[in-house]
Amino acid sequence: MHKVQSERAQGVIGLIKQYKTQQARYLMTEYCSGGDVSSLLKAKGGRLKEVEAQLIMKKILQGLGELHSSGIIHRDLKPNNIFVTFEMETPRSIEDILSYSRKRFLASVDLLTANFQIKIGDLGFSKYVPDIHQMNSSMCGTPLYMSPQLIQERTYSIMSDMWAVGVIFLEILTGYPPFDARS
Repeated sequence: MHKVQSERAQGVIGLIKQYKTQQARYLMTEYCSGGDVSSLLKAKGGRLKEVEAQLIMKKILQGLGELHSSGIIHRDLKPNNIFVTFEMETPRSIEDILSYSRKRFLASVDLLTANFQIKIGDLGFSKYVPDIHQMNSSMCGTPLYMSPQLIQERTYSIMSDMWAVGVIFLEILTGYPPFDARS
């Protein structure tokens, strides 16, 4: 696991503990009360207002900056791998817990006034590189968010993560990724 996860970087999902068996590895990460950005988009009707999108993107870039400054390329940035956690009061009663609906909450939350963090997660494809400008050649990630260099199986650097950020920004603004998956 990456050092940045154990150091509790603000914009990267924290790793609490890991367990390994002969068959599998299990990771216990911090809980993100808002789910992922994909769930947020669905709850908000598929897209966000421009000012909300700017706020989300600023927080994504802060988290990505923490990864890159630690020498880590994510290589699979997408809305499903970016999490939202809200600073909320603890429910006062069992009725509060039972009536809680994440989708209803996300649909109604005002992102401009809410106290929330964005956490980059799912570092399974990420790679530590001593020189973040080092060119890499292993192909991995989700095709809709992969840079042209990755799709063409050419060498790439941290700038491939920046390509994914641009794709995410467009999707947050319009409700659709810029490319059709069938092409």
